Amino acid sequence: MSGDPILDRWSAQRGFTLIEVMVAAVVAVISVMGLAYMFSAGRGMIDRYAAARDALEAAQSRLDWLAMEAVKNPAAAELNIGLHGPNPRVLNHNRTGTESWTVVWVDDPVDNLGGDADPHDYKRATVEIDWRQGGLPDHVSMSRSFLAP
Repeated sequence: MSGDPILDRWSAQRGFTLIEVMVAAVVAVISVMGLAYMFSAGRGMIDRYAAARDALEAAQSRLDWLAMEAVKNPAAAELNIGLHGPNPRVLNHNRTGTESWTVVWVDDPVDNLGGDADPHDYKRATVEIDWRQGGLPDHVSMSRSFLAP
């Protein structure tokens, strides 16, 4: 004891009260729950973008293949006008989706100036990849035009 009543009082009250410990525990639990939620949400976004990258790659591959078929085999069934698919597609090694493509005729507006008798100048293929991520639908669509035979 120092003889000073204020200092003696402070030295006798060491440690935390039960209320202080409970408040600190509640704050810690709320902080940890918030961090756990953020990690979970971040992981979900990473998975979603991985599936979207795979879908873009699949759409680009299909369009490349269709463009090569238009040169090699213009009469291929995959180049017929209309809807093709849907076909099952696996994305990001664990997501199941569908792939379909539509082929339509496109008229070149430049050759219409002199009176175009044939409106079938190009074919346009539009590839669509659909899948579900976290219970929500997701979609990628990509198009390319190429010369008609």
